[in-house]
Amino acid sequence: MPVAFPVLAARGARVMLATSTFTAESPLGAYRIELVRTLGDCLAPARFCDALPNSTGQRARIGSSGTTSLAANDLVLTCTGLPATTTGIFFAGNEPALPFGTLGNGLACVGGTLRRVGAVHAVAGAVWAPQDLGALVWGGLQQGDVRYVQLWYRNVAGGGAGSNASDALELTVCS
Repeated sequence: MPVAFPVLAARGARVMLATSTFTAESPLGAYRIELVRTLGDCLAPARFCDALPNSTGQRARIGSSGTTSLAANDLVLTCTGLPATTTGIFFAGNEPALPFGTLGNGLACVGGTLRRVGAVHAVAGAVWAPQDLGALVWGGLQQGDVRYVQLWYRNVAGGGAGSNASDALELTVCS
C-alpha cells in the first residue's frame, strides 16, 4: 500500500518524528524507511517498558518537556495517570533493567547505577520536576551519555506492596 507523507516543515527545518521502520511501495518498488526521532540536534526522549495499572485503573505515564541539551538545561520530567495526591521519586540509571523486574506492584524498568533525581507530590494525579542536568545528582553528564528514568510512587490503595511505578524514558544527552 503506498504511503503518503505530508509536508512537515520547510526545507532545512528540524521537526520531531517518532522512531519507526516500515516498508513503503512506489511504482519503482518497495523501500524500507526508518524515521529517526529528533528535536533540533537532540534525540527526543523515547518511552519504553509499559506500566501496570494502579488503584485508579490507569497506568502512570512518564513524559518530559524541554530537551536533553546540556546548554539549554531545560528538561522537565513529568508523569500523569497517578493517584490524585500521591508522592513519588524520579530516579535515573545508566542502563535499562533487562529483564524487567518488580518494583512494588509495578515493573522495574531502570537499572545500573541508580540516582534519585527528584522527589515529587502529585496534584490532580500529575507530577513534574525541573532538572538541572549539570547537577552532581546526574553524575557529570556529557554529550552522548544515555540515562533511563522512571517514577516510583506510593499507591497504598492499590494493595500489595503499597507502591507502583511508571513506564520509563530513555534520555540521550546532547550539547
